Amino acid sequence: LGNADQARSIVRRLIWGDDAAPDDVTLSKLRQLVIRSYLADKDLDDAQSAVIRYRLDYPKDAGDWPLLEARLFLRAQQPQSALEVLKGSKGDAAEMLKLLAGLRAGSIDPGDALARAVAIGTSDKAALEKRIQAWAVAAEAADDLKNPLARIRALQYGLGLQPGLLAKDDLFALTPDMLWDAYLAYGQDLGNQLQLVVGDDQGWFLAASNKFDSDAVSACALFSVVAFNAVEPHQRDVAHWQFATLIQKQRDGSNILRHLYLDSSRFTTPESVPSDVRYILVNDVLDISDIPLASRLMQGLDAPPPDTDPAAWHLQRARIFVLGGRPDAGVKVLDALFKSGAGFNPGDVLPVLFDLQTIGRDKDAIPFFEAILNGSLQDEQRRQLLYWTADSYKALGDYAKAAELYLRSATLTNPYAMDQWAQTSRYQAARMLTKAGLVDDARRLYKGLLNATRDPARQAVLRHDMQQLLLAPDSQHGLGTGTHQ
Repeated sequence: LGNADQARSIVRRLIWGDDAAPDDVTLSKLRQLVIRSYLADKDLDDAQSAVIRYRLDYPKDAGDWPLLEARLFLRAQQPQSALEVLKGSKGDAAEMLKLLAGLRAGSIDPGDALARAVAIGTSDKAALEKRIQAWAVAAEAADDLKNPLARIRALQYGLGLQPGLLAKDDLFALTPDMLWDAYLAYGQDLGNQLQLVVGDDQGWFLAASNKFDSDAVSACALFSVVAFNAVEPHQRDVAHWQFATLIQKQRDGSNILRHLYLDSSRFTTPESVPSDVRYILVNDVLDISDIPLASRLMQGLDAPPPDTDPAAWHLQRARIFVLGGRPDAGVKVLDALFKSGAGFNPGDVLPVLFDLQTIGRDKDAIPFFEAILNGSLQDEQRRQLLYWTADSYKALGDYAKAAELYLRSATLTNPYAMDQWAQTSRYQAARMLTKAGLVDDARRLYKGLLNATRDPARQAVLRHDMQQLLLAPDSQHGLGTGTHQ
């Protein structure tokens, strides 16, 4: 995560804390972590001192200290020294350090280094970390070769392999900002070749559009220049959208797109990403189930994207806001949708209302349940909605209202109904009546249920609940015998 100081403080406690001293093997590993933390902090002096002391205390063939020392030499711009300490070292880490050191020392031709790195990066047999490091080497070799296309592809392949957190490694650096810089540099070179002038937005758009289908990388490069340099804000937004659309179509495009717009210093917050790009990102983020991030991306996206059903879009927004920790925003979106008069399927609203119930926002859910109940519904739909509305009143402690709604759900199609749904609703109503102190009414419901069921287990539950009524103070009159009929 790049927090070297915190890591180092933990390691120090493990070495010098009050617990038993670590064994020699563990101690050597902990001291290597200290060296790595200094390197991560770019503190080369302390890292070098720690390496020297480590070498004095441990023989050269102990642990991975040659790798750490090689990293230190590479950071200090001494690649030849790094190659010397790596002699005899084996394994993936040593192989990649040798390749990088050889490239920087000039002992490996950049073309050969690029070919070897690409071979590793595209190998399904290589470990993921090794493949990522290989693409970092490939990007550096391509830069030495003055090959912007190869550099862009290497950076994209490396970033695309990482759907989540990016590897933080200054030696094998792969960052979204590096890719942005590569695209912008290449785009400016192409613009110069085409004699385009910054500020002539239409000329840049035309040049990019001509390459849209045939050369995605070149088109992206030209769009990137317009995206960050166009005179009109609208033109910048359109260029970002075109750029994002092309990136998404490439290999691992969704991963690359998220890194470019969500992990780059060019965009400080998700809200600062152009709205047209956020429409694209929202679906990608939902695919990886990052609801809080999707909620932030949706903030301010009040209008649906093109060719999208407005009601479906707003319901999706509402649900993401609720699940993403912004229930007030979700309720606001729902309220606007209901007041707009737009047509929608009541069943599509229910998942949002259930989510409000789940997070304890029953008071907010009730007006929407009741608004749907006032509309045109089939009997079975109304029956279910009455039940779910009753659930919210129950959660709020309004037991009499909950009981009324449960009873309406049970008797909507037939006042004497005793099907499974009706029995469940009557049972809930009886429980609510008990909580509301309407004991006589509760007792009558329990008796009716007991007469209607032949299941011994259910009969036992009902008898138990009726016995509990004997303990309840029967101080209130019932709703009246006619209420339930």
